[in-house]
Amino acid sequence: MPNWGPRSADGKFSKRNGEPGRDGAADEANAWDQLKMADAVVMRNETLVSAPGMRVRKYDGAVEINGQWCGIEIEGGTGRKNPQQRQFDDWLNAPGNAVETSDGRTLFGAHDAWMDRSTSQAIWLDCGTVSAA
Repeated sequence: MPNWGPRSADGKFSKRNGEPGRDGAADEANAWDQLKMADAVVMRNETLVSAPGMRVRKYDGAVEINGQWCGIEIEGGTGRKNPQQRQFDDWLNAPGNAVETSDGRTLFGAHDAWMDRSTSQAIWLDCGTVSAA
């Protein structure tokens, strides 16, 4: 069975130091703050979407880029997407595919951000290209 991160005694996610909470919460907050400083329109709430024949996909939030909404996955440290997340994102990033969110937004793509903990900078991995925020 895969290890999706540290857990508390009752099975809930915890920080690496054992405190309650998610280990990547600070990475997510930092990435969202960087997007806001760049005047991006962001939705920091978890965004659940589904597509035919695939598991429900949960993004860390969404951002509006050039008038179109995209799901955002933020990773830090050793975090990586699992194969199901990668499959869903590849499908969503293909031309002509889109999904509706529960609040009525249409996501036209998915983007990744990896937080470099040594510099506190977000590295944006955008459909095969890499850029620093």
